[in-house]
Amino acid sequence: MCKSAEAGSVHLPHAGMVMPETINHRWRLDLVTNAFTNGRRFRVLEVFEDFSQKCMAHVP
Repeated sequence: MCKSAEAGSVHLPHAGMVMPETINHRWRLDLVTNAFTNGRRFRVLEVFEDFSQKCMAHVP
């Protein structure tokens, strides 16, 4: 830990992202937005499992 110039402010060192060691250890969500050629927009929620690098679901 280190103290910054501001009184009472404490910053912890950044440890980085831990890589998953087994399946179902970490999941992530991604909201994707796109548009059709006629201009109509749509969004899709994607669910990923990080260990296997697979997209588990696309939710419109």
